[in-house]
Amino acid sequence: MTPSTSSGDVDLNSACPRCRQPFRCGVGDATPCACSTLQLTDELHARLAARYDSCLCIACLVELSTMAPPDLDPPAP
Repeated sequence: MTPSTSSGDVDLNSACPRCRQPFRCGVGDATPCACSTLQLTDELHARLAARYDSCLCIACLVELSTMAPPDLDPPAP
């Protein structure tokens, strides 16, 4: 995912906006971020971008990429 924030700064050590678990976004790293290897449909990518202002953790992205149709809300605890 491409991070987008209103200030243009990316908090690389933050909480996933979907599951609220802490994670480190690797989009700014010299090596490719783990999320770059996921196959997300254009529709899912658009839905995620419309709903969230920052990157999701790899666990949420993997879960969403395998759901049909994807549920953007996390499962209840």
